[in-house]
Amino acid sequence: MNDTSNLVDRYLDDLARMLTALPPAERADALGSVREHVDDALADLGRPPTTDDVTAILTRLGTPADVASALLEDTPGSAAYAPAPVTPPVAPAPLPGDGDAALALGLAIFAVVVPFIGLPAAIAAIVLARRARRAGTRRDGIRVAGLVLGLVALVGQLLIIAGLVGTLTLRTEVGSAEGPTPVANVVGVP
Repeated sequence: MNDTSNLVDRYLDDLARMLTALPPAERADALGSVREHVDDALADLGRPPTTDDVTAILTRLGTPADVASALLEDTPGSAAYAPAPVTPPVAPAPLPGDGDAALALGLAIFAVVVPFIGLPAAIAAIVLARRARRAGTRRDGIRVAGLVLGLVALVGQLLIIAGLVGTLTLRTEVGSAEGPTPVANVVGVP
């Protein structure tokens, strides 16, 4: 067994000298993989290996130069290493409703912020959000946000208008019920 261990150790020493271009961690990993491969092949024999068995296994594995060359070809930074070209990811094509969804959100925000003028913007936001749903969109969250904000803005705008109309109506009714104050009452003459 001593001769068989010496054969494997000499093989790995030769391989280690040929892998000096690799960083130490990668070299140790490569040598460990080769050692594991040889040990597995020896264990598969089911009997104590002979010198001829070890020689046959190492011959099937290849010379240390062949193994080192193959390992260095796959290593970044070596002359033989050529990584596969990286293709940039392709963005999916926009769907017809994507623009409508974004515009619905923008108009809805405008409608919430600007009173009175925001009423038509809120209606347009709701219409665009519904149109984006029918046309199909990848921006469903934006579409829903535009729809909800458009509805909130519409209700808010209508409440503001109703409040102003109610206030103006109340003022005119209170003012007309009292009528003009007679001048004689002001002076104190009956």
